[in-house]
Amino acid sequence: MEGGVTIAHSMAYSICGVGASNMQALKNAGFIDFHYVVPGGSSPASAANFVAACNSNGVSPIFNNGNDGIPGASGYDYNSYYQQVANLGWHAAGGESEQADEISNIMANLPFMNYGGEYGGCDYNFSDIFAHGAPSASGRGIASYLETYIGVAGIGLCPSQVVAAMVSAHNHGCQEVGIMIGVWMGSYGAGAQDYINIINSYESQSGVACSGVCLWGGYDYDMNTHYNQGSNPSIIATLQQTWPANMTTLKDRFAGGGVTPPTPPGPPPSQIPDWAKTFPSMSEIDITQYLTKKYDGQPTPGRHSVTIVPGDGTAHIDVHVRVKENQPSKK
Repeated sequence: MEGGVTIAHSMAYSICGVGASNMQALKNAGFIDFHYVVPGGSSPASAANFVAACNSNGVSPIFNNGNDGIPGASGYDYNSYYQQVANLGWHAAGGESEQADEISNIMANLPFMNYGGEYGGCDYNFSDIFAHGAPSASGRGIASYLETYIGVAGIGLCPSQVVAAMVSAHNHGCQEVGIMIGVWMGSYGAGAQDYINIINSYESQSGVACSGVCLWGGYDYDMNTHYNQGSNPSIIATLQQTWPANMTTLKDRFAGGGVTPPTPPGPPPSQIPDWAKTFPSMSEIDITQYLTKKYDGQPTPGRHSVTIVPGDGTAHIDVHVRVKENQPSKK
């Protein structure tokens, strides 16, 4: 399968928008983190009643306040702003427009929610805020759910670039690393398999499980409208067939400083035979020394079978070698 082997595990599913007209219906669909989206620079007390609604429904309220290139706490003292956000009961805060100093102040008070930043098209540093000077995870930590699409309301995906950004996020200590799906992307041909491939590729390259999926829509509509747009219910349901919904709130997942995603299970050690020889690399394998030998030290003529086993034991390669007797040269 493209993007590597699919490994089943649970994931956290989250959704974004301005409020939720039917929060329980979204929870029933497997969403546990609810990202309330406001314009950059909004008051820290914005949508405080949403926190109470989330608490009554047993889901996590996330304050998404960094949008449209405007820092989330623009015009405020960063530390006092995020102290107030944390005191109101939000489980995390962040967006796509925060810079290093603001991010550090967020992490001092509550987990930073990283959406990947606004860096244009599919270039090498797409969605990788750490390549643009963001600090590594510290304090309350970072959850990174990164844009998979190009630019604002983009109509194309950047698979290899977002995987690179996900690996970077993991390497910078983010407790959770997942993907963001644009609610409009189904209208432009993106389907569940595209996101499955991205997740598989990330897990193959990083060696850890993908933490979850965030269904992104801005502050134009509420979350129920975003979820019911186009093929979104089908895409989420298809992903959940392989990766069931983890219904633990972000607050509990980050209790004690955050939880590192589990390492996907590897092959049992018994797949690597006891008699296997170890080589530094495939290019340095010399099988001739393991063939049966004649009295003069040369390989015995005939057919020889050799099994090459990768170091992780994932696949055996059977190699058959035929050795011919050297004939005396004719003069």
